[in-house]
Amino acid sequence: MIYAITFNSSGIIQTTYQGIELPTGYSSITATQFSQIVSGSTWDGTNVNPPATPLAATPTLAQQATTLIAGGINIISTGTPSLNGLYSTSPTAQLNAANVASYININGKFPGASATTMTWLDSTGNAHVFPSTTEFLAFYTAAGDFVADCQIIQFTGTGTLPSNSYTIP
Repeated sequence: MIYAITFNSSGIIQTTYQGIELPTGYSSITATQFSQIVSGSTWDGTNVNPPATPLAATPTLAQQATTLIAGGINIISTGTPSLNGLYSTSPTAQLNAANVASYININGKFPGASATTMTWLDSTGNAHVFPSTTEFLAFYTAAGDFVADCQIIQFTGTGTLPSNSYTIP
């Protein structure tokens, strides 16, 4: 069996061949050298060298879902544009939002003896004031749906990644 390559002027391997005759314009290499070739390998006339910068592995769908959660959710409010922002969906942020949503669902109001609004920080630390429990629960629902959709992909490795942008009233 003959193993052969062609390469460009920079020594980057362009094509490989394995067969019974050495084609014109190809350089003969050993079976071991042939097995070392990956995209971006170079040839110095004697050795097959790996790419100068290792090729980054393409992240799996589950890894992409994890990255999405870590990046947070972009909220666009049609009723209160001052709520627009990128909010954390970290486990801590989700737990805090769940506690507020639970309080609202039990008591019909924001936590705090005289609280009529809820101030919430976005991912950059900017404060946003939710003027009503309805808007806060819409935010909480959007974030919860986003995280759940990502987690299903994390657990199964299949599905379609959700958008990280949600519109609330």
